[in-house]
Amino acid sequence: MVLPRLFVLIAVLQGCAGPPTEALSPDALTTGSVPEAQPVVSDRLLAQDAPSIVSALAPGSSGKAWQNRETGAHGEIVSAFAANEAGRSCIAFTTTRESFDGVGLYDGKACEDAAGALRLLRLDMR
Repeated sequence: MVLPRLFVLIAVLQGCAGPPTEALSPDALTTGSVPEAQPVVSDRLLAQDAPSIVSALAPGSSGKAWQNRETGAHGEIVSAFAANEAGRSCIAFTTTRESFDGVGLYDGKACEDAAGALRLLRLDMR
């Protein structure tokens, strides 16, 4: 009975004590910096979302959600403050935008045009 156990022990130890193989040698590892991911949002998509964003805007409209069923994008007005620019009423705001192409945080400004309608003038990713 001791002989079979001794045989198994010797067989296992020979496998561990054999010469190193290429499979057991450490792999070479090359590292480098990874560029920060930038969400891909085209100006065309932002232009399509503009009416939905503007419809949710009002001074103090923080927490108000917007959705564009056409593009599938949606978001929430994070903050909105009344401002005046060259004698016209404006709203400076921050909004989120979520869609299939990612999530982003945007700073924007919308001002009244000559007819009194609110128009998006700027929407920049933070």
